[in-house]
Amino acid sequence: MFEIGTTLRQARERRQLGLDRCEAETKIRARYLRALEDEDFDVLPGPTFVRGFLRSYAAYLGLDGQLFVDEYNSRYFDPRDDDVFPRRRPTARERRNRKRESHIILIAIVAIVALAVLVIAAASYPGNDSRNEPLPAATSAQVPTAAGNPALTVATTEPPATSTAAAAGEVIVVADRACYVTVYEGEGRTGRVLFSDLLDPDTKKKQVKLPRVEGGYTFELGNAGGVSFVVRDGSGNPTHLFSPDNMNVFWLDPDTGQMKQIK
Repeated sequence: MFEIGTTLRQARERRQLGLDRCEAETKIRARYLRALEDEDFDVLPGPTFVRGFLRSYAAYLGLDGQLFVDEYNSRYFDPRDDDVFPRRRPTARERRNRKRESHIILIAIVAIVALAVLVIAAASYPGNDSRNEPLPAATSAQVPTAAGNPALTVATTEPPATSTAAAAGEVIVVADRACYVTVYEGEGRTGRVLFSDLLDPDTKKKQVKLPRVEGGYTFELGNAGGVSFVVRDGSGNPTHLFSPDNMNVFWLDPDTGQMKQIK
């Protein structure tokens, strides 16, 4: 057992490197590098990012990255927390909606059972000439449900993808600071809106998963340089890209990492 953060900091200081230079050369934000050295892993978006950043930073400092990942897994990692998007607790309104749905379904079931009992009783009543006739097919009305969820949400409750193909088809937008983000399909702001909301690293709403689309994405940011991107390659390994600090509207091709300013 060894101290992860202390070892990283000592290796960096031996090389006389500042965090700003490490950020520029590793493409990992300085605040994340400082969190690794302080072992303040809650600052990072999740265990997947911690392991990826640990491996990259240790290798950059000339250390065995896998050794640091193994040490982190043995001391801090809980498999139940290994979600790209942390599961959130349902709100009071959602709990009320679910409870209302359960009551409606229960009432519908009771009504169907009561109707079936009445039909059977009527068919078996003495003198009823229709008792030998086939009973009409039971029908059921559609049970109303609560209002549907939005098509794309920051806190998704779907289980994480288990295949490499599924992981390679995802682009994750991560907030490095509070930033209102609008994402359009393709190049330009005329395409379909895939996402539009505030992302904030200090809240649960700090990242969003986008479906892969043809033609890349156009991002419109309220805070230039406020987000970064995680794109998985064909093997499921994450590649980290950062939004430019001088562009509020730009197009991104996740397959090549190419970015272009949109007027």
